[in-house]
Amino acid sequence: MKTKLERLNIKLRKLKEQERVKSQKFLEKGFKNLVEQFPDMRVRYEYHDNVYYIEITPGEIYFQKDEYQKWNMDMSDRFDMQFPTQALCIISEKRFIRT
Repeated sequence: MKTKLERLNIKLRKLKEQERVKSQKFLEKGFKNLVEQFPDMRVRYEYHDNVYYIEITPGEIYFQKDEYQKWNMDMSDRFDMQFPTQALCIISEKRFIRT
């Protein structure tokens, strides 16, 4: 029989996993919209310890496209509001940003 603490830990792990799945779906939807705007862009991501590491290539899009900057700011703000226990780390060929 499990102790109360063990049951709470199991419940907490389940809630964290549900939150991770929600944030992943949120980001994938945002990435899909982004790639539709910039067909030459490639987006890859990994998730470790409550941080999404997102690679955007080619790096020129990051520096030369105002539309990308607007998307990035909007996505980061909405992500931070909805998932305050997780973080985004956006990487391009020439830039590293953690939000």
